[in-house]
Amino acid sequence: MPQKLGGADGAGNTLAPWESGIYKSAVAGPVRAGKTGLAGDGQAFEEHGGPDKAVFAFAVENLEHWARELALGAVVHGAQGENLTTSGLLESSVCIGDIFTAGEVRLQVTQPRQPCWKIARRNDNRRELPALMEKTGRSGWYFRVVVEGYLEAGMDLILAERPAPSWSVERAFLTLRDLPATAAAARELMQVPALSQRWKESLRRGLEQGQAGDPAHRLYDTP
Repeated sequence: MPQKLGGADGAGNTLAPWESGIYKSAVAGPVRAGKTGLAGDGQAFEEHGGPDKAVFAFAVENLEHWARELALGAVVHGAQGENLTTSGLLESSVCIGDIFTAGEVRLQVTQPRQPCWKIARRNDNRRELPALMEKTGRSGWYFRVVVEGYLEAGMDLILAERPAPSWSVERAFLTLRDLPATAAAARELMQVPALSQRWKESLRRGLEQGQAGDPAHRLYDTP
């Protein structure tokens, strides 16, 4: 659930209080996956959740990559605020609209996750981490819950449908990031039915303004 947080950075400077649901911990046993998220989970701000962003997934391979890259220490599942820590799935191999089954649950990929400054706060206040995620696209993705049910650690995520094979999560991320150079691709992406409404709005805004659809300062701003 969301927490009010404070603390200090590596230089001992006091950090302004902030609120976030990014701190996750492993859960044993089945957890219900509903249309708006997992039972017991929560977001500090409305835009971080909702049916199109019900479940956030992040690859363990990326956790390991960033731990090595930035010397973050031991790899901890949930360190990026993810609900599901996956193995064998990457932004380059998962596509918008993909439907995965896990037992009775069916999950559909809706959009990439956009990094922000809270990721830095969660990871030893490493301010370079969100910018590196923005540069590489190794930032995770969201699912909507198509069929509700129970998820449990260790379950297999099995690809059941791939309606938009040309639109990897990585390509969708880079299309928004690199506007206006990617305008033609952005218009194509907006027609993918499974894409979240928020991502479509960001693409539309970027096309109208002739620039990236979301402000880069989100990577560095602090409250």
